[in-house]
Amino acid sequence: MALFDNKSGSVFKFSDTLKYVDDYKIEEVENSKGRKRRVARYIGPWVVITTEKKAALTRMIIAAVLGVIAAVCHIWTLMMGSHFGSDNYLIMGPRILALFPVFYLLMGIIDLPYRMKPMHRDREAHSFIRMSRSGVAVMIMTGLSLITGLIYRIIESFMIFIGIDWMYIALSVITIVCLFVMLRLIYNIDREEKPNSYYSE
Repeated sequence: MALFDNKSGSVFKFSDTLKYVDDYKIEEVENSKGRKRRVARYIGPWVVITTEKKAALTRMIIAAVLGVIAAVCHIWTLMMGSHFGSDNYLIMGPRILALFPVFYLLMGIIDLPYRMKPMHRDREAHSFIRMSRSGVAVMIMTGLSLITGLIYRIIESFMIFIGIDWMYIALSVITIVCLFVMLRLIYNIDREEKPNSYYSE
């Protein structure tokens, strides 16, 4: 559910992080027909991208593309049926659990502020911060799965790798590299909080 008013309010979803609930104020307004309705007006600080516009936009687009590539590679490893990737539940487990941060990573990419306008703090949390945290989680789980797989093979003295196993390992490495570069790009987009009076919707 969302409340919206073009003149004196902003879109606010009740599912938004409660951390930012104080950034909104519920008000009653009259529309052109004289009917009263409740709207949520944003009263919190604005998050402004201070990196040069062209550079910031380029970094966001590249980061988004790398994030999508990483997500595709991760999902591909789950579908390809590699013996290396399914030898043990300790190897497969982190991969399956990583689907949750992969989903949130894609949601963050969709919510990136490509129009470069000042944004609400919850919008920043749902894009930049969500991408960063999800990217780190997927990197850790992918790396853990790879290391666990290698340790398991060493313990079992079974170091034979067929073509699909090498492809599985390659896709895992691509996932980690793409996410690492994506995180570097996101961290290099400088953002600064400005008072509410700085910008008006």
